[in-house]
Amino acid sequence: DLNSRISEEEQAELEHIRWCRFYFLNYYTFGIPKNGKNRDDKRRIHKDLVAYNELDQAEKLKDLDAIRITRDL
Repeated sequence: DLNSRISEEEQAELEHIRWCRFYFLNYYTFGIPKNGKNRDDKRRIHKDLVAYNELDQAEKLKDLDAIRITRDL
């Protein structure tokens, strides 16, 4: 079983890569919105379009939660 061979941390990193690709495919780039939010849809920028190891702990936890939810379905 693939889930038993890949750690949760590795799965979370893969989830972040998948998430980034979705935004890149929709023409977003890295940027810090002036509105204080994570993203600015008008300018197509998002502050979390960075490598997984550059995310803050709260964002890493979101990726862990996402893989736990899908794994437990």
